[in-house]
Amino acid sequence: MRRWALALGGIVLAAGAFAVTAWPPAPEVRPQTEIVLDNVVVVIPAGARAPHRRLVVREGRIAAIESTTRPGEPERYVLPGLIDMHVHLPPRIAPGLLDLFQLLLLTHGVTTIREVGSLDGAAFGIAGAIERGDRVGPRVIPCGPILDGEPAALPVARVVRSRADGEAIVHVLAARGARCVKVYEGISVDALAGIQDAAREVGLPVVGHLPSTLPLAELPLDDVQHLCYTRCGSASPEELEAFTERSATRGVAHTPTLVVFEGQELVASAAAHVAVDPYRLMPLFWREVLWRPVVPLQNREVLASMQALVRRLHARGVRIHAGTDPIQPFVVPGASVHRELELLVESGLSPEEALAAATSVAGTSLGIQGLGRIEVGAPADLLVLREDPTQDLAALGTLEAVIAGGRLYPIATLRAALEEQRRYFERSAVDLPFRTAARAAMEIARRSFLRAHAEASP
Repeated sequence: MRRWALALGGIVLAAGAFAVTAWPPAPEVRPQTEIVLDNVVVVIPAGARAPHRRLVVREGRIAAIESTTRPGEPERYVLPGLIDMHVHLPPRIAPGLLDLFQLLLLTHGVTTIREVGSLDGAAFGIAGAIERGDRVGPRVIPCGPILDGEPAALPVARVVRSRADGEAIVHVLAARGARCVKVYEGISVDALAGIQDAAREVGLPVVGHLPSTLPLAELPLDDVQHLCYTRCGSASPEELEAFTERSATRGVAHTPTLVVFEGQELVASAAAHVAVDPYRLMPLFWREVLWRPVVPLQNREVLASMQALVRRLHARGVRIHAGTDPIQPFVVPGASVHRELELLVESGLSPEEALAAATSVAGTSLGIQGLGRIEVGAPADLLVLREDPTQDLAALGTLEAVIAGGRLYPIATLRAALEEQRRYFERSAVDLPFRTAARAAMEIARRSFLRAHAEASP
């Protein structure tokens, strides 16, 4: 994961090239007014289903759900907005990229994201701007910077050297508005202990990569990202069984990000899919530079093994979240949530269970009352569809409108804004500086990976 996160950091070097280049205006924020959805089927995946309902939204929340009958008017299906539990937003200094990410997320029905490691420290401000209605985008649940040991795997990570450092940084992050704490695999046992103690004190979950200094079955986190990658391949059957059992007995959640592993296999297949949907939604420089391999992949069948592990975890009743990790190869904000749900179904979840992983299950884990559900008083994050995706996930393609934070966005409006973004990124004056910076970033990532690998070798 680390080499691809490095790549985006270099893009900020292109900022100066845009001093005289105008990028599209920020999408218009819809005012919060009363919204009435009449004669709809209210669906909570893996939960309740209620036809012929009148749903009223006021001041950003669901105000009423009533029975109604309006003969002759076609019903629509209303589901909770999708939640992506593993996102890194691009840095604000890269013109247009943040708006592109936010539009892609909303256009595919994602109304909440957990930002698990801010690249430039801007996630707190972005979360506040969206909540106030100053900018368009899904609700942002920020973790703040990635916390790692020394040397840090990523230049954007915060080094935590001791237990005292761990306690101090968590209190600082909580004061800034963090809703979670993200750790990387290089964190020391001592520093992690301080982070855990402080996180429990302020009521924040600790999420992240499994620490490399601990056995797989130790599982000191509340929510594990990317399963046990990169250690799964060398783990014995007994270790994987202990990993599964411990996850179940300790109530540890998992955000597998299966689309990341599929992306690795696509990279290994000579990037043959960059010109097809949904990959073409990303700018050309992104597809042709950032999705190229930094180093050869050693395991070209990683997806199947990760899906087998998800199947084992699900069979033991472990909480599974939907997450995607944009900025990784072949991961498209929003669109890849739909693909992640399909991969979860291939891994043993039913369509309803997969959708629950991206709605009610995730909402409960985030600790926001009513998030991921449709009930009076819940946040008004809703999807309006012509067909029912709990019967067939392909019905997500029939999305007609998104309600995010009580603001209604017709899908046609979002797509029109995306088209403006596409035209912007196709301009040579935009593409060439981004492409140059991306190539430099990829070279930095390649050297960083090789250096880290050399240091780890005996």
